[in-house]
Amino acid sequence: MAYIRKRKLPSGIVRWQVVWDATPTNLEDLGDVDVRGRRSEMFATLREAREKLAVVLAGKPKRTAAFKTLTDHFLSHYEKVVENGERERSTLRQLKQHINLHILTDTEFAAFGCGDIDTPVVQLFLDRLIERVSPKMAVKVRGTLSRVFAHGARRGFVTSNPVVSTKLERRVRPDASKAEHFVLPSKDQLRALLKTAKAYDNTGRAEAVIRLLMFAGLRMSEFRGLCLESCSLSEATPNVKVVQRADRFDKIGPVKSVASQRAIEIGEETAKALRTWVGARLSNSKLLFSQ
Repeated sequence: MAYIRKRKLPSGIVRWQVVWDATPTNLEDLGDVDVRGRRSEMFATLREAREKLAVVLAGKPKRTAAFKTLTDHFLSHYEKVVENGERERSTLRQLKQHINLHILTDTEFAAFGCGDIDTPVVQLFLDRLIERVSPKMAVKVRGTLSRVFAHGARRGFVTSNPVVSTKLERRVRPDASKAEHFVLPSKDQLRALLKTAKAYDNTGRAEAVIRLLMFAGLRMSEFRGLCLESCSLSEATPNVKVVQRADRFDKIGPVKSVASQRAIEIGEETAKALRTWVGARLSNSKLLFSQ
């Protein structure tokens, strides 16, 4: 919504104020934002105000816009959110992959204008999607598509989210007797892995890495973010404390939740391997396994 209103300042001077929603297509649009998320700008004459209003209305998202315009707008908005530290960069990377590799590659779906995409159109897209990707990936892509249209509904590209009432339907019931893709290594294989890691180098790094991942149950981001001061290796009960994480882009940040902050007990053999590595490492980094 955008409009012009006449304002009389305390000094008695009359000004014309253009007010519009703070959700323009151009994310670099400037202006004061009030508590209700609106932008405004003052002008000395009504003609200048009308010219500004015309510019604002011309930049307002339209339901006739191509679907790719909506996805570009969504990703641009999400990049700003990531820059502000409200979301993680890895999430943006995943959203881009879903959009560029699985949604826009469906040329039949991508050819629609935003206002022409309704629930049946989305359902047909999902029916095609489930034929070419795994069920788990299809669920993720559907979630991303729903986020795109929810964003579009808030911005004016569409009147509602057409993904809400859709459903992913499998053509074949999954075979419960089919073996899982992931197979846990046997004890003999794990022993062989530890033996190989121990013999790999004389610094103890390889053995420390393998033992910590094998026995501490750390997520990879937690492993990358593990720092020296969080390791208690000489106590009666050796442990490592998880207090931070490093994402795939090596950005250090807090763990995802309070429950993720924890102390993990490690056995004496693992503690011994870590002590060997700590004594041999040459890096001055606070991280236990710096690159």
